[in-house]
Amino acid sequence: MKLLLLLSVVGVALSLPQQKLTQAASVITSGYASQIGTYSLDGFELTRTGTVEVDPNLTWLQQSGSSWYALHEVGDFQGVPGGAISRWQNDAAGSPMRMEHVSILPYPAHLLIDTDHNLAFTAIYGSGAVSVIQMSADGLLESVVQTLTYGEGCRDASHPHEIVRLGDIVWVVDLGCDAVYNYKIEGNQLQYVGKAELEAGAGPRHMVVNEDKNLVYLLCELKNFLLVFSYDEAGSLQQLEQVEFANVDGQAGGEIMLSADKKHVYASSRGDGIISVYNVDGNSLAKIQEVQLAGTWPRSFDIAGAVMLVADKNGDSVQILSIDETSGMLTEGGTIDTTAAPAFVKIFY
Repeated sequence: MKLLLLLSVVGVALSLPQQKLTQAASVITSGYASQIGTYSLDGFELTRTGTVEVDPNLTWLQQSGSSWYALHEVGDFQGVPGGAISRWQNDAAGSPMRMEHVSILPYPAHLLIDTDHNLAFTAIYGSGAVSVIQMSADGLLESVVQTLTYGEGCRDASHPHEIVRLGDIVWVVDLGCDAVYNYKIEGNQLQYVGKAELEAGAGPRHMVVNEDKNLVYLLCELKNFLLVFSYDEAGSLQQLEQVEFANVDGQAGGEIMLSADKKHVYASSRGDGIISVYNVDGNSLAKIQEVQLAGTWPRSFDIAGAVMLVADKNGDSVQILSIDETSGMLTEGGTIDTTAAPAFVKIFY
């Protein structure tokens, strides 16, 4: 990951006391600023290695092959109204260089690169829309081939916040419309299949798929619960369960992830700043732990092996936690400074 190793070590590190190590990795943080923070993760030790200057507000990044794809969460990009997605590669000196970009509607929130279909999908929170972008066979961004808009009959203005894909199925999570739309990919278009309507005011934000059980786990931002759904071969959702998220009200869901062994679900709550931990028990979730974090606004977190890193957007920091391999429970570690307002953290090997 050359992008992550551009600058010299600045000598700031944090660690946990456990002896069990994971494979050495690189880490990036990015968000509402014009910099990416770079780090080295060796076992349970995270070291800040430097800062990379980039365009403003790269709030979601995804790697594919030798390219990086970035979401520009802005209302104007290079003098053109709207947001954008861009592709980045390293130049001969190893410095990140923005290649082509494609303009989309203003203030996107999530990017999904689909190399199986040579498509990129963007959930555009600020414009109540989803854009489908054609890519070439070698990963170049070409043009917008479809734009879907939402909002009619919604509780609030439409706010698509995430796109999730499983094979030819695509789900769009709409926070403002309290809905999850499901589509089938046909050619380079999304063909509408149906919609799961949630409780009014739930504000669904992010969702994760458990393929082993044909289940999805959906985290809400506006109401204090997680939802469990089954899905059929067309991607239609059927609600099975509603479980408590945080033990106090006034929280706002951030991110949700499934452990690699698919035995545990983790969800972050902004407000008090917690991670809730759940056991996967058949078609149900059983809450086993609620961890108080050092920061209050855990917008993003990532997991690699026995390590969890949590980005605190309001505290300009990342916290390290360890994960018990058997129970899935968390032990809190220290924090390290990031660039301003981190909205995204990712661990790469």
